[in-house]
This record gives sequence, structure tokens and C-alpha cells, in this order.
Amino acid sequence: MEDDFNTILDRLTTQTDELTVIPIFGMGGIAWVTISQEYNERQMLLELVSSITGSKQETSDDELMEIVYRGLKGRRFLIVVDDIWSTKAWDQMQRTFPNDDNRSRILLTTRLKYAADYVSCPDFPPHSKSFLSLEDSWNLFTEKLFKNCNIRQFEIAKKRLRI
Repeated sequence: MEDDFNTILDRLTTQTDELTVIPIFGMGGIAWVTISQEYNERQMLLELVSSITGSKQETSDDELMEIVYRGLKGRRFLIVVDDIWSTKAWDQMQRTFPNDDNRSRILLTTRLKYAADYVSCPDFPPHSKSFLSLEDSWNLFTEKLFKNCNIRQFEIAKKRLRI
């Protein structure tokens, strides 16, 4: 996954000042913050407001959008939008992100190539995330499954699972 990491890092650190969306598409579970199939604009706005101001605010959606926009205006930011399922959800979200030509970035993941194509620009085509190799998949699985085991227990379990 080092090549994927380097590709994404290069795109995040490119020298363009313009707000840039870096789309990644592939199997789910490749990033850490989830929008998901059931997009909820209000919930997303509440989470953004909480991240920006450090507090939760109960107000109208329009006021929440204004808080997010003002909170980001003039600041350099990186926002991760994970597992977006529709272009409509993106259209609603992108209005809240100011483009102040200060090298801000939005890292967006999706399982859908058409959604990645929709948000991309010619300079930053979507990055296709490949599956893990069989060996890497097995290593990830066993590390998660046996993280609290001692070495001896881990080796015994590995041998039994491979039979």
C-alpha cells in the first residue's frame, strides 16, 4: 500500500493554491470517517460544526452551514469525507467549503467510480484503490483477530486456521 500512500500524499501536497478534491474509489473501509449510503446533511453539518468550534450547536441547517463556512473561511483545512454514495450528497456538502486559494484539501472516498469522476478535476483524476494482496489480507485479519494473544497462542491459532 506504500505506492497508494505516496500517490495520495503527492496529491495532498501539490503546489496548487486552489481548493482541491482528491477522490479515491474502491472497496469500503479504506478511510476513517463515514458519510455512507444514508446521507444525513444535518448530521454531517453538526459534526463539522463540532470539529470547528469544539461544541455542538442546535440551530437550523442554514445557520449550521453558515457556521461551517465562516469557521473555515480564511483557514487552511483538510477535510476527509469517507464513503460518499451520491453526487447529490456531494453537491449539498461542497457549498459549505470556501475556496480561498490557500491550499486547502478535501480527501473523498467512495465505492462508486461515477461519484469519484463527478468530484474530480482534470489535474486530479480519481485514484483507484486496489484490494490487498492475499498475504496482506491475511496479515491484517490475524493482527486484528489475535492482537491480545501472546505469541505462542497466536502461532497455534495461525497453524489451525491454515489447515
